[in-house]
Amino acid sequence: MADDDSFQNGVNILNDEEDDQIQMSSSKPGKRGVKKKGLLKDDIHKMMVGFGECEEPRDDTMELMELYVIEFITNISKRAQQRSQRGGFTNIQLRDLLKVIEDDEKKFLRVPYLLTGIQSMDIKQIQREMDPTIGNNANKGLLNA
Repeated sequence: MADDDSFQNGVNILNDEEDDQIQMSSSKPGKRGVKKKGLLKDDIHKMMVGFGECEEPRDDTMELMELYVIEFITNISKRAQQRSQRGGFTNIQLRDLLKVIEDDEKKFLRVPYLLTGIQSMDIKQIQREMDPTIGNNANKGLLNA
């Protein structure tokens, strides 16, 4: 993919060839199945309206924003995962995520606020928000009490 020189503010700046590869691969199955296009569309729409961008954002603009958000989250997650693996862990550790974002003061200072919100949420609520197909029959899982 892109080299380190094209990495700015946590988002890769892609050349046309790399951008075409991402667009072509967006509907191909990944390690965990087919990637869901439009997964963040409603949230991005609400944010764009809420931040005063416009009352009715264009679909192509929201798709582009979704691509940037997914790429940003993927990059941060991969970097944190690599740090965690070097430390002998299989899952991302909070300290590794913090180390990855420590140079961006705005993001770094927002972490305690986000963690407080996540900790106050019920696990079932988080699962329902992440996967709307989970219904009342999901009470049989290990994470559900």
